[in-house]
Order: sequence, then structure tokens, then C-alpha cells
Amino acid sequence: MPKTNRQINIISVGVSSKNQNITSLSSLIEQKCQENDDLIVLPEMCLGFSIISMSDEAIVKICEMAGRKGVYIAFTFFRRGESGKCSTEIFAAGIVKELDMEITPEDFIGEFPLYAKDFFPGVVELLQKLNPKYTLACLSNTNIIQWTGLCERISIGKYFQHSFLSYEIGKMKPEREIYAFAIEKLGCSPDEIVFFDDSEANVQAAVKAGMNAHRVLDFNDLKDKMKTLNLL
Repeated sequence: MPKTNRQINIISVGVSSKNQNITSLSSLIEQKCQENDDLIVLPEMCLGFSIISMSDEAIVKICEMAGRKGVYIAFTFFRRGESGKCSTEIFAAGIVKELDMEITPEDFIGEFPLYAKDFFPGVVELLQKLNPKYTLACLSNTNIIQWTGLCERISIGKYFQHSFLSYEIGKMKPEREIYAFAIEKLGCSPDEIVFFDDSEANVQAAVKAGMNAHRVLDFNDLKDKMKTLNLL
């Protein structure tokens, strides 16, 4: 639909590791998060739909620095950082302590922005194709370290007219308030918003907020859904 109809697309930005069993691990993580809301997935394990690729070398390096392999879930401080409830220094010190990482908080701050590498092939072209026709918005659970790094390396912010970031808003998906914030700022009816996310919990929360929400598993699935909706 044209911009004059105020059709809004909110795209959730994540990062992905290609060598993971996405379906089973995603289900396990969602179950754990439902059981304990202090649990949250680390950025390299944001599963399913992704427009940002993960450096395999970064995954191995960070796991090695943590003194273990396969550590993907952090606790209170990660959630606090994503919701903007602590400083960068406290966030880094908390993660290093909670994961027993064998590095300093300063080293973590230096390495953390490198987790996310670049857009997947075809993402920039898709966003550029959508931009003349739609208002594009990003609704992302993120923190100041990673978002700043993405802006510096790949200028992610320039591809969206609006970037709604959890650490700035103080709320995270799937909390109701973050959707209400985006709807208010966009100044449209929620049913005019087409929302895509890889998390079923985030999609269901968007549906409850009145959005036209769809779960997508990866970038190809996103394109297929957009074609089905006649957005492409």
C-alpha cells in the first residue's frame, strides 16, 4: 500500500548463527523464557528471521573467552541492558560476572559490537525497494553497544524512517508497552501496521496490540510472506 495510506512495516532486527537447530532450540529457549522472565537469549542466538548475519569467528571467540562452549543464555544484567536500566559499564560487568567470562568488562565492550557482522545478502536491496512505497520502522530488542556498532559499521539506521529500540524505550518485546509506544509514535491505527518477527511470543503480543503480525523463520520466509501479502 502507498505511503498515503500510512501502511507501516515494523521489522524486528536480530542476528543468527547458521549452524544451530533453529526449530528445537527456539522452542526450548521460548519455554525457558516463559518459565523464568529473567532469562533472555544472547544476541548470537536470536533465532529464525534475521536481517543481520553473525560472524562465526566471533561466536567461537566469545565462547572461548567465556571459558566454555555452548553458553547462550544470560540472566538479569542482559535484560537490564536491553531495557536501558543500567549503564554500559554495569551491563558489561554484570554479563562478565554472570557468565564467568575470563575477560574484563572493558574487553567485553570492545568485542560485543562485533557479534553482529552485516546484513544478509539481499536485505539492503529489499529495504531500498520497499522504502519508496512504505514507511519502514524497526522495533528491536537491543542495547546501546550493539546498536551503536551496527550504525557505525553498516549504517543500519538509515534504512528505516523510525527505529524503536528497547534500551531507549525502557521496555522489551513482548511487553505490551513497547508496541503501544511504537503505535503512538507512528500515529496510525495498529491494524495499518504489518509486523514481522521470528518469535511467536513477540508476534502474539503484536496481534494483541492490534497489529497485522506474522511470524517468519528467516529472510527467505520474510520475502515469501511479503509476496503473499502483496507487499512486493
